[in-house]
Amino acid sequence: MCNNQCQYMTCGDGVVEGNEACDPPDGVMCNNQCQYIACGDGVVEGNEACDPPDEVWCDDSCQHICQKWVKHNVTAPAARDEHAMAFDSQRGVTVLFGGELNGTQTPLGDTWEWDGVSWLQRSTTGPARWGHAMAYDRSRGVTVLFGGIDSGFNRLGDTWEWDGTTWTLRSTTGPSPRVSHAMAYDSVRGVVVLFGGVDGLASETWEWNGMAWSLRSAGGPPWRYWHAMAFDEARSVVVLFGGRGTQDTLLGDT
Repeated sequence: MCNNQCQYMTCGDGVVEGNEACDPPDGVMCNNQCQYIACGDGVVEGNEACDPPDEVWCDDSCQHICQKWVKHNVTAPAARDEHAMAFDSQRGVTVLFGGELNGTQTPLGDTWEWDGVSWLQRSTTGPARWGHAMAYDRSRGVTVLFGGIDSGFNRLGDTWEWDGTTWTLRSTTGPSPRVSHAMAYDSVRGVVVLFGGVDGLASETWEWNGMAWSLRSAGGPPWRYWHAMAFDEARSVVVLFGGRGTQDTLLGDT
């Protein structure tokens, strides 16, 4: 700990001496013990996002995996819009259903699942529609679907559930028929929350408990459609952003 000037060695004095590998520490390549930062030493430091690498969330450069968009060049469902997706956490797959076929206003009734590597078509006989919403009910292990538009341009007000094999009609009562609404699963209370959509100008909030819908509020955020919602599990709240409101006004509120 004593240098050749008989002074105690100090990390940060700009002189590499003794057991120091670098000096001064720069927070990127050299830590505050004047040692080079090493991925795999079990200490998150410098520009590391994680350490040690675990081959799942942390790569061999000690950065989180999937911090960027990656295009998968695989065989996929036909081009479409106005479809819906939900992640089935029990089976570890993303479920895709329906939509409008390539701008033709033809509703689709096919069900696909993405396992992280490839798409697999699971069914072609689902309740064809577009403009619907879906959310995964973790407590019951089913994907819940509500509403949309059919081939006759009729707004739909039915509730379906996908169990990984079959679509089952669960209810024809509840929220009024609508399109372009949003849904999210509240894992704390075990209910699917629905808000908004084109059905008039109602600012309604509905909840599905697996058996029936209940109207929880008729005075929530201003009416809108084409908005998005997600459940913040850490704070036990459903977060809503954006959409279009009355007179087709583009919204940017949270």
